[in-house]
Order: sequence, then structure tokens, then C-alpha cells
Amino acid sequence: MTARSRRPMSLFPLAPLLLALLTFTGCGNSAEEAASEAAIRAATGERASVERDGDTNTISTDDGSMTMTAGGDLALPDDFPDDIYLPDDHRVLSVMELDGADVIGIGTPGTLASVFDEASAAMQRNGWKQVMAMQRDSHRMLGFEKDKRQARMMLVANEEDGGVMLNLQLQSSMQ
Repeated sequence: MTARSRRPMSLFPLAPLLLALLTFTGCGNSAEEAASEAAIRAATGERASVERDGDTNTISTDDGSMTMTAGGDLALPDDFPDDIYLPDDHRVLSVMELDGADVIGIGTPGTLASVFDEASAAMQRNGWKQVMAMQRDSHRMLGFEKDKRQARMMLVANEEDGGVMLNLQLQSSMQ
């Protein structure tokens, strides 16, 4: 993760929109990149440059950059911490690297209740302080803090395959 941003989270709220935009605008020729850049400018009010390399898209503005990769079975970032819970049987479906934060989408078999309980116990065994837990019928959320780091987990039932979608949000320093 790089740290060149004055406001490192400025693109963060728009990340799902930007990922969808880049996914649907094609394979990276200059006309498609220009269209993506124009759409981002319309949505954010900022100039942006878009670079594509296969399934990886990097959006850069004066405020920072965001790198997103989406696909079937991706690798975790090289600097992914070893004290973060990952289900034994999981697939990394998306990776988004922002200045100071990572957002990782994971698919795993199981139920909301079992993955929630396993994640909570594993994170606490790894020295994380649980600071938030929420349980609803359709989704669950967990929040943790450790050594000026934050980890947030959103778990949603995946109705297509009966498993769970786990969205990890990792921030390297608390603000």
C-alpha cells in the first residue's frame, strides 16, 4: 500500500460504483479508458486517470489512488497480514487497494452463524479486540482493533450457492 494521498479515503465511498464502472466499460483501450475517466469525473468532480492491466484497474487522482482487481480466484495482496481470519475453504473474488486500506471480497461455504462465530473467535485468538458485533437475519458485522489497525467484516448470505460472502475492510492506521 502506498501513502501518497492527502485525503486517503476520498475515493473509498465510491469504490463499488467505480469497480462496477470499470468492469462494464471493457478491456482497456484508450476510448474506454477515456469514457471511464469522464464518468469518474462526473461522479466525483475530480480528474482521474485510469490504467488497466488485465483484470486490474488503477484509478489515480490528485488525492490518491485505488487499485481494484476482480475475478474468479485471486491472490491476496503480498502484504496481507497473517493475523486476519480467513475461512479454511475460501475464494478471493475481489481485491481493492486504497491508500492505507484494503477491501477484499471472499466467498466461502458455510452459514452466516458459523462463519460469524469462527471469525470472531479466530480474530480474538490472534490478539484483536472486538469492538463491534451486529447480527441480523440477512447479514452480520464484526469490528476489531489491534496496534492502531482496524478490521471490519461484513458477512452476507450468498443465495446463489448457499455460502457466505465475506467483505474484509482493513485499515493500516486508525484516524
